[in-house]
Parts: sequence; structure tokens; C-alpha cells
Amino acid sequence: MVIVGILSALFDLLLIGALLRWQTSVAVFRTAWFVESACSEVLVTFAIRIRLRFWRSRPSGWLLWSSPATAIVAFGPPFTRYLHHTLEHPVERQLRDQG
Repeated sequence: MVIVGILSALFDLLLIGALLRWQTSVAVFRTAWFVESACSEVLVTFAIRIRLRFWRSRPSGWLLWSSPATAIVAFGPPFTRYLHHTLEHPVERQLRDQG
């Protein structure tokens, strides 16, 4: 479990470094962080479900089906117009409307 935690923190730091280097907006930063966290948690479910090495044991059909479905749901909202407007932070909306 310690290795999984270290790897998760490493990927988080790599994402933060890349987003800061590219000078992304706050909205892009939050969205990228959400998508990366959701996808890494999907991978963690494969690692914590069994004591053996996770690549040596076959997961259930339910897990194999729900993992890509969860990743698709995580990637979806930023690319849909309705959800993009709905999930926008009220303060950002107010600042945009004033400017």
C-alpha cells in the first residue's frame, strides 16, 4: 500500500508541475486534477482488491466493466457544454459576467 501511495503522490506532483509550467487557468487546473484523480483511483481499485500482485489475478467482470465506465464519466463533463456551464463555480460566473 505504501508503494501505491507514493506512486499516486508522484503522479499528482507531475500533474501539478506540468499544469504550472503550461500556466493553465484555474478551471483547467481543477478539471485536470479531477480527471487524473478519478482515473488513478480506478487503477487503485485493481491494486487494493487482492493481496497478490494485481496483474496476476483476474478481476471480476463487474470491475472490468465499471472501471472504463467510471473513466468515461470522469472525462465526460469537461467536454459537454451543459455540464461545463452547470459545474462552473458561481464566483467565476460572476466575474465573467462583470467583465
